This record gives sequence, C-alpha cells and structure tokens, in this order.
Amino acid sequence: MSEDDRITAEENILNRHLECVKEEAQLITQEGELITKIEKAMVNEIDYDMKGYLEMAEIIAKKKLEMYSNLLHGINMMKKL
Repeated sequence: MSEDDRITAEENILNRHLECVKEEAQLITQEGELITKIEKAMVNEIDYDMKGYLEMAEIIAKKKLEMYSNLLHGINMMKKL
C-alpha cells in the first residue's frame, strides 16, 4: 500500500467515526423525545402507544448497532494494514 493510499484510508476511517458521532447525537435526541413523550403520558395517566414506543426504540437501537458494527469493521480493517 502506498503512503497516499494509507493516508486516504486513515482519513476515511476518521470521517466514518465522525459521521457515527453526528448520527449518535441525532439518535440520542430522538430517544430523549421518545422517552419524554411516553413518560409524560404515563405520569398523566393519558393513553399511550407502548407498541409504537417499542417499535421506535427498536428502530433506533438497530440503527446504532448497524452503524457501530460498520465502524468496528472499518477499524479492524485499518488495524490489519
């Protein structure tokens, strides 16, 4: 691998990590809103959609798992170079 290829690969993994951090921040905001909404409904004894909450929580968790799984794959590939 040439020096230019190595530098490009390093920049790519750094950018991938940065994108994960940005996405994580967005997902945390979504989770906070989701949790706040259901907590308020439960406390105020208002009807709430637990099934909808669980579906959204699952979607967010799966996004995080996939995102970080891909990042870890990239990190492991870089370590082999």
